[in-house]
Amino acid sequence: MTWLLVSNLLLLAVLGALALVVLSLARQIGILHERTAPLGLVSKSQGVEEGGRVPDLELPTLTAAHVGLKDAADAGRWSALLFIAAECPICRSVLPAYLDMLRDREPWLEGYWVSDGSDMPAYPAYAQANGIDLERYLISQELALHLQVQQLPSIAIIDDQGRLAAGRVVQSARQLHELFQRIDADRHRQPEQEGTYVHSHE
Repeated sequence: MTWLLVSNLLLLAVLGALALVVLSLARQIGILHERTAPLGLVSKSQGVEEGGRVPDLELPTLTAAHVGLKDAADAGRWSALLFIAAECPICRSVLPAYLDMLRDREPWLEGYWVSDGSDMPAYPAYAQANGIDLERYLISQELALHLQVQQLPSIAIIDDQGRLAAGRVVQSARQLHELFQRIDADRHRQPEQEGTYVHSHE
């Protein structure tokens, strides 16, 4: 009877430990789902369409400074905004390609990274581990709403007139490369009319 009691107690302990492991995994899956699922339901009437002007927001960075979205346009440059999250593995996979795209397009393109601020303590270490300039890491939920970002990672390109030239989800280096190629072509092509841009939502 003693051994039976001991074995039952051990079985209960194992089941309890298993339950804790399952709950921990479920929590991590939930976090990942939040980061890769839509950020929120935003009607198109509330967001900026391609070709529309992007609001001149003043956005905080990880250094506590602020960046104005008009700053690059006022200097005659375009801006690229990559929306990411520290817990998003797909985001991490496209970061090297994004850095390469930015280096190849200096000095006419300014590159930024954007997060919603929900995991602030993790951002500095995440930025340093991935070669992200802290002064170009922006924190804003409002910007994601204006640009209709509904899944991570996503990218938005703002032209030198302060208008949204392109915006889409990018889940691979190839998709990122294709988008930048189309932006390069669009930048060197005179639009037939005001508001003619790369339409790259997929």
